[in-house]
Amino acid sequence: MPLEPTGFAPAIESDGVRFAMKDGENIVLVFVRAEALQNYPGASNDQASAFAHCRRELEAIASDIFDITGGNASIPVVIDSRMLNPTARSEKASPRHR
Repeated sequence: MPLEPTGFAPAIESDGVRFAMKDGENIVLVFVRAEALQNYPGASNDQASAFAHCRRELEAIASDIFDITGGNASIPVVIDSRMLNPTARSEKASPRHR
C-alpha cells in the first residue's frame, strides 16, 4: 500500500530533511540525506527549496522503499543519493541502509 502525505511541514536540518508520511493510521518517518538533495537534478543548493522542488518524487521514493523493505512503520525510511536511481532502490533498499 502506498504511503500518503501527512501535510506536516518538513524539518530542515543540517544533514538533510525529515518529514512524515502515513501508512493507514501509522506515521512513518522519512529522512532525505543532504547529499541526495544536493545531487538531485534541477534542485537548488538550498535544502528547503530543493526539497520543495522534488517533494512529490521523494514521497514516491519513500513509499517504494517502505514497500520494498517490508513496510515496518517503526523503522524510518532513509533516502540517499543512490535511492534516487530506480534500479538502485530495489537492489539496495533495506531497513539497515541508514
